Amino acid sequence: QAAASAPKRSAFTVAVPEVWSEPEPPVDLEPEPPTDESPADEPSSAFGSLGLDDRFLAHVFNRHRVEGVIHLAAKKAVEESVRRPSLYYRENVEGLRVLLDQSAAAGVENILFSSSAAVYGDVATLPITEDTPCRPVNPYGQTKLAGEWLVAAVGVATGMRTMSLRYFNVAGTLSAELADASVANLVPILLHAIRDGDRPHIFGNDYATP
Repeated sequence: QAAASAPKRSAFTVAVPEVWSEPEPPVDLEPEPPTDESPADEPSSAFGSLGLDDRFLAHVFNRHRVEGVIHLAAKKAVEESVRRPSLYYRENVEGLRVLLDQSAAAGVENILFSSSAAVYGDVATLPITEDTPCRPVNPYGQTKLAGEWLVAAVGVATGMRTMSLRYFNVAGTLSAELADASVANLVPILLHAIRDGDRPHIFGNDYATP
């Protein structure tokens, strides 16, 4: 998913359930613009393969005066990233490069990049702080750290204001169509167990978890 903010009446959201792998779905190059009857802050939507389709991105940026981009689209299954590292580098790093290039060409001033606490790897001391060394232990974490470097470098080169946020376990979504129901996520695992009347199981012996 990614969101792009723009001034009133031209505000819109670009939403993608995930960065698609092959084969890619068709791209709708005609997103419906807001009407005069719509609330000023009501977004319109455009759907396409965000990171790897520069034609789609160029169309969206040309159609709207975008001031900021919130980049949330990425492949994020750690186990899959170990099996298919080249896919993760293509989707998470190359896709980000395409987005940054198109954002810079369109004069976008701000970008917020969704990174991950996976950039830290296996840490020896807690709590983790921003000064904790980054030593990712899987391709997913590596691509997120590479993404941070790329975002920062583009910011220096273009004057774009950038920020990268590192998350641990994220839960919740603004709309149902953007929900991530993957059973590989901690919060859904716990909620599904409770819903089914089971006791959630948390594995590991490094904490005294009941």
